[in-house]
Amino acid sequence: MNQNDEINCHNCAYFMQHYIIDKHCCLTKVLNCGHCVNNNSYRRTNFDQTCKHWQPREVLVQEQKKYVKGTLENIEILLEKIAIALENVEDF
Repeated sequence: MNQNDEINCHNCAYFMQHYIIDKHCCLTKVLNCGHCVNNNSYRRTNFDQTCKHWQPREVLVQEQKKYVKGTLENIEILLEKIAIALENVEDF
């Protein structure tokens, strides 16, 4: 994030933007509409300001990448176990 960027709900890692599908089947942002997905948050109506829970989006993206990588590694281990189990099954 640049130093010139504002710190507000719209660029917070916990802000979930609301969208609608218009009559042309296009996904469109609903202006000034969204919600905070931080478990410790409270209901906010002024998204142009910030709260004490603000985090840069980059932090959440890095956490999500680590989580997905760990999940994929666990899936790999499970698939290897399934492959070994299937080798031992005679009627498969």
